[in-house]
Amino acid sequence: MSKEMNNLERKITKYDMLVGLFMSLIISLVFSFKPAIVFFLGVIVGMLNYLAISFSTKRWLHKNKILILTTSILRVLLVLIVILPFIHNIILVLSYLVGIILDQGIRLYCTLTVEGSV
Repeated sequence: MSKEMNNLERKITKYDMLVGLFMSLIISLVFSFKPAIVFFLGVIVGMLNYLAISFSTKRWLHKNKILILTTSILRVLLVLIVILPFIHNIILVLSYLVGIILDQGIRLYCTLTVEGSV
């Protein structure tokens, strides 16, 4: 189980970086540099969220449920704190949210294509 999870984590991280950078480049060419950076920040936050839940689940699944709950609350707070500087610019908020949603799509794709994960 742990080997498959590690492979999945590596694959998701690699795809997040590649797709995130490629999409950021396209966004910066079509729109501007600032939404591209905020989009990539959304991808990074989504990836860090996934790595945090993966780590806490593997480490504390049958040991300490309070730590898993605390980690979940901290992950939500991270997403909210990162978006606060952009809250008054709808384009930047949407760029950030699209980055997080793209990370979810990459995660779903990688989970469905990794052998033994489904």
